[in-house]
Amino acid sequence: MKILIIGFSDSIHVVRWINRLKNQDWDIHLFPSIDNGSTHPDLDDVTVYHSVYHKNTLSPTFNHRVRYRGIALSTPVLRHNSRLQNSLNILATGLRHIAQIQMPLYRAKQLARLIDQLQPDIIHAMEFQAAGYLLVNAAGMVKKPLPPILVTNFGSDIYLFRRLPDHTQRVDAVLRIADYYTCECQRDVELAVSLGFDRDKTSVIPIGGSFDLDYCARFRQPGPTSKRKLIFIKGYQGWAGRSLVALHALRLCKDVLQGYEIAVHLPSGQDVQIAAELVSQDIGIPIQTIPYSPHERMLELMGRARVHIGLSISDAASTSMLESLVMGAFPIQSCTACADEYFIDGESGFLVPPEDPYAVAEALRRALTDDALVDRAAEINAKVAAERLEFNVVRDQTVRLYQRIYEETRGQWRKWAYQDLGPLPELAQTPLVSVITPLDRETGHLKEVIESVHAQKYPSFEHIILYQEETQQVKQFQAKYNQQIRWIKLNSLDLATVLKSAREVSRGDFVLWTTADEPVLPRLIATAVAHLQQHPNQTLVYSDAYEIDHESAVRGLRQLPGYTYNELLRLNISLPLSGLLMRRDALEKAELIPSYGPFDGFSLVLSLPPDSVLGHVSELLTTRRVTRAGRRSPSSTFNQALEKLQFTKELLQRNEADGKLRQYARDTLSAAYYEVAQEATHSLPVRARYAIKAWFTRPCLWNSGNKRLPTVYSTALVISPRFIRPLLAILKLPLSGLHPRRKLAQP
Repeated sequence: MKILIIGFSDSIHVVRWINRLKNQDWDIHLFPSIDNGSTHPDLDDVTVYHSVYHKNTLSPTFNHRVRYRGIALSTPVLRHNSRLQNSLNILATGLRHIAQIQMPLYRAKQLARLIDQLQPDIIHAMEFQAAGYLLVNAAGMVKKPLPPILVTNFGSDIYLFRRLPDHTQRVDAVLRIADYYTCECQRDVELAVSLGFDRDKTSVIPIGGSFDLDYCARFRQPGPTSKRKLIFIKGYQGWAGRSLVALHALRLCKDVLQGYEIAVHLPSGQDVQIAAELVSQDIGIPIQTIPYSPHERMLELMGRARVHIGLSISDAASTSMLESLVMGAFPIQSCTACADEYFIDGESGFLVPPEDPYAVAEALRRALTDDALVDRAAEINAKVAAERLEFNVVRDQTVRLYQRIYEETRGQWRKWAYQDLGPLPELAQTPLVSVITPLDRETGHLKEVIESVHAQKYPSFEHIILYQEETQQVKQFQAKYNQQIRWIKLNSLDLATVLKSAREVSRGDFVLWTTADEPVLPRLIATAVAHLQQHPNQTLVYSDAYEIDHESAVRGLRQLPGYTYNELLRLNISLPLSGLLMRRDALEKAELIPSYGPFDGFSLVLSLPPDSVLGHVSELLTTRRVTRAGRRSPSSTFNQALEKLQFTKELLQRNEADGKLRQYARDTLSAAYYEVAQEATHSLPVRARYAIKAWFTRPCLWNSGNKRLPTVYSTALVISPRFIRPLLAILKLPLSGLHPRRKLAQP
């Protein structure tokens, strides 16, 4: 599953949410809703899309565990020069600021382009006022159908902001584009439903509140809560926070404060700092102000606290309030949050008006003088934490939410399967077609492939599966489809062995190749046979394909141009094997050359006679599976490219005498070197070496527009795309190298 999250890239709440998705083998992308170029150090295994950012890999705050996209300002030299690094950071900040002033919608345009290119399964806007508004602007610029949209209410998004005239219509717009909605409390569910949102599409999940209770227990002070001597105050003061009210309440009950310590966490501004110092003088008790500190320090303070006070005019399930439940501190929370859904007022906590210091003082006085109350509250809140806030519980809720959205919406994307795409072409004859499927590995999609073959709207075909190892999967399918499929065991599945076996066992006038994990559409054989009957000079025909993911949900379209045989050699292009239909005489004439690896479309086409004519049907007749939502393993693709290069060199050497490939030998070899350079993402020197070899092999290369470009251009683009691509974008030069860009469109 591919998920695009729009949210604060430096927010611990976003980080905690994303960390729940680890080990799901999902492809997570984060588009920062505030373009500040920063990334939280705890973010892991995510692709982050900045506009311009300072890449200082030597900085202790630089996160090496994420994949960055955007214009990176860095220098390969003088990396230890702090003055230079500060200058680059200032430059990146200035460029972002200029872009925000001169192009207010530039981030919305970037987001729209990313959605079109990425085609995620789910878009998740985490928060309304930054992420939601940004997505609303971008949605109107997206050219392809939008995937399902999930929006998350951080707490004040509707409860407070929709009451403000400047935000009313914008909040409504976010809800209109949303398909699913999640929040932290039932109060915010009712608010969304009152605005017309479907209740069945809502869910309640804590955003930042999920805790490893065994780990947190290490920081709890031993003994009952009544023995603790710390008062812990949330120090936020601003458009929502009201920590000054809490400080005022200390003055009103100073007679019961003797012997206690007071700590104010994250005082937001000089006004809170000054107020804390003045209150400390008035009550005669030192007040410690705690700046931003590691989460362990926060847990340690909460684990020593008898009382926690958190006040704001608007919030949902305040994370510090949830931490107080986990750590045994007695919560005094403003009634404008959703605390009443997590503790019982007067029994396991107190709800107070956020701007009434007398009510806060009265609640604090009782919490400091009633030992039985706070001890009993700690027991009740511990049960609530175990049932609702334990990490595994919240993680499972989060994972099930995405799975539910995916399952409920995937039907609208899985459009290829057995659908009626119109009337079949008229066939004067229906010759026998041999469908051959090389089974080169274990696959979970073989049943799907078999069913797609036997659903063909063509009366005369046979199905042959070539396999090498008699695995348990093969035995199961042999028992199930023994009457419908001929199973042929081979010693190897390389090109020569497969072609030789196909000649011997197939009886059809045409041969259709399929892979073991890419199903074909029901009208493929009929359409391809009709095409070759109408074009008797063509040897082989291929078609466009749906791109499908591991779950067989459609990701997009793979639309291929009409290639000639020479263009395939020159550009080193591999046609998709699944769906290739060839004539019998082409199979008989194919050269039994050793393959560079498993039997595939590249080696099959190279084995054909050099005068072969290829045909193309611009219909969606087959599929092309993309792994893990379109991503491939860099190491495996690099090794495949190396094997392909070696195979190309050997093939050119063998055929140099008879001149079969002499005309395009240099182009083919240069393209092979270039492909290795493109896949060598692990090493800049390796990329440079193979790109330079491509340059010396052929002085000019071809791009998708058939315009000659100096190879030094392509070489630079491969060696250092981080610097070259932004420059080319500014100069509006083409980014394509050797391989023609396949147009990808959403059905």
